[in-house]
Amino acid sequence: MAVNYSLFTPTHLRYEYCPMCTSLLVEAPGRDGRPRPHCRVCQWTYYPTNLLGVNVVINTPEGVVFLTQHEGIGESVVVLPGGSIEFGEAPEEAAVRLVKEETGLVVHVMGDLGKHFDRDFPLGPLLTFMFEARVIGGKLKMGHDTRIGIFPEGQFPEISPARKGSQRTLAAWIEAKKWARGLSEEVG
Repeated sequence: MAVNYSLFTPTHLRYEYCPMCTSLLVEAPGRDGRPRPHCRVCQWTYYPTNLLGVNVVINTPEGVVFLTQHEGIGESVVVLPGGSIEFGEAPEEAAVRLVKEETGLVVHVMGDLGKHFDRDFPLGPLLTFMFEARVIGGKLKMGHDTRIGIFPEGQFPEISPARKGSQRTLAAWIEAKKWARGLSEEVG
């Protein structure tokens, strides 16, 4: 019996042969009844995992940090810093690492803006952690194909429609600021 992967498992994450003993995998239900790729020879079972990512709003006294990345011929997109969480890395650690790599800034994660699960992400199901951070060191550096801009509230550039994670993260940050403003108005 051939392995019938979940519709959510992208081709590059599918196994046909067991990585432990190289036997052909079959589909077998686990204890929970969900069919998974299984090796009848060595009893190895494949549990595909979700991808993990982060997006970060870097809030400075001058405004929010945005990246403009060149993609393809004459095509540029505006995004927030972010990317993939590496194996064994905590989401907050990934946020700090990615901001440093992409901007040269050293940040402290100030708050969690939420999480979002996207089953339709092109590389596989993606759980994105959204954070707000503040700058505690470093110096802005431009990449060879990336420009960095700091924009005050009300003058934010339009984030590329293809970058839904950046859009959701900025929207969550704006909503959190509105909520905090409303709270401070009630107290004051």
